[in-house]
Amino acid sequence: MVYIASPFRGDYDTNLKNAIEYCKIASNLGVLPVAPHIMFSGWCRDHIPEERERGLRLGIELLAKAEELWIMGKVHSEGMKGEILFAREQNIPIYYIPEPTNPVYYPVSTDDIPLLCDRDCTQTEKDVDISGKIVIF
Repeated sequence: MVYIASPFRGDYDTNLKNAIEYCKIASNLGVLPVAPHIMFSGWCRDHIPEERERGLRLGIELLAKAEELWIMGKVHSEGMKGEILFAREQNIPIYYIPEPTNPVYYPVSTDDIPLLCDRDCTQTEKDVDISGKIVIF
C-alpha cells in the first residue's frame, strides 16, 4: 500500500484530477495507491478549518498504515510537508516523483531488487567539502 501525496489546495478540481491520475498510474504499476484527498474531500471540505483538520488527521492515520510515501511533483504543500515529517518520524520510506505524469519516474523495481529511498541516504552538512571524494546519488 502506497500513500500518494500531492497538493490539494488551490485549484481543487485540477489537483483532484491529478491525484486520480497518479493513483491510476501507480495502480497500473502493481501497487495499491491511496490518496487522502480522493477519499476524504467529499466530506472533509478543505475550506472549512475544522473539516480540513479532520481530513489531515485522517490522512496521517492512513499514512501510518502505508508501506511507502510517494511525494508527487516538485511543489510540496503544507499538508504534504506534514506527511513527509510524519513518515520520517515513523521510518516510512519516502520516494520523490518529480514528474508524476511519467511512469518512468515511479519507484517500482522491475527486477525485484529493492530501490533506494531517502532513509538510505547519509545526512551530511551542506558546507562539507567533497572535493576529491566519490559521491553516489
